[in-house]
Amino acid sequence: MGPSAVRIAGLGERLTGIGCTVVDKGNLEAPIPETRDERDPRKKYVREIARVCQKLYQQVYQSLTEGALPLVIGGDHSLAAGSVGASADFAAAQGRDLGLIWVDAHGDMNTPTSTTSGNVHGMPLAALLGPEPAELSKIGARSPKVRPDKTVLIGIRNLDTLEKTRLREAQVHVFTMKDIDRDGMGAVMRRALAIAGTDTAGIHVSFDLDACDPSIAPGVGTPVRGGLAYREAHLVMEMVADSGASWRSISSRSTRRSTRRTRRPSSARSWRCRRSGRKFSKRRKRRQRRERRNDENGATIGSFSGPLAQG
Repeated sequence: MGPSAVRIAGLGERLTGIGCTVVDKGNLEAPIPETRDERDPRKKYVREIARVCQKLYQQVYQSLTEGALPLVIGGDHSLAAGSVGASADFAAAQGRDLGLIWVDAHGDMNTPTSTTSGNVHGMPLAALLGPEPAELSKIGARSPKVRPDKTVLIGIRNLDTLEKTRLREAQVHVFTMKDIDRDGMGAVMRRALAIAGTDTAGIHVSFDLDACDPSIAPGVGTPVRGGLAYREAHLVMEMVADSGASWRSISSRSTRRSTRRTRRPSSARSWRCRRSGRKFSKRRKRRQRRERRNDENGATIGSFSGPLAQG
């Protein structure tokens, strides 16, 4: 069903119910792989993927210029080359950098020379931080799109050998599942928000559902056991909203379906949300009280934010 399933589930109505004005901008159609030639086995279908990402880039950038908050749902994580690229260029037009929180089981830092599969959905973060694959990195006005010191990966637990080396060399901030288990999602997110949200125009959250444990998100293309629980995943987005950066950030959730080995069309929605100030203030105060209690009980922010830990 693809994007239709999201609409049938009533996402638009739920957002309207909490005070958001929702504008459904329709689907971005993606070609079926079986009808195309994969060409280069090191970056399969990259031309077709780049065309879809270019269309997404244009639509996200237009929504931002209209003062809306774009929400991109569907496809696989290669779409982030378009969505993150647009928000990064929009921030750059204001003379600012973009903070990026990348929630994923995988690093997505492979290049055509390091990949073992040739799957482009394992390369979008590499394209945002560097020059390869060129078809994705050249989308938009500039490359690289984001700064490594303002890029945070959360939920990592499955990396290729060369990908680990690339992440270390890139000097992005990485929180593995071990860090989440040890310190708690609240502490990890406070650290992530401080890194991505300080001295930036805003935060882009790119959330791949395979970051979640397959027990709660089985319909992904590359499931990995030992992922985020439902409440942990929910807390990520709650804390982004409560941080005060959510009004200027872009949330991109990428879902991969295991029933067919094809790229689904993505559904792009754009909305402007006017929260009740009183309700927002009460929620923030409740969270601040909980965080103070946690700090008093020894739940402090861990210092880890760079080297990849085992586990």
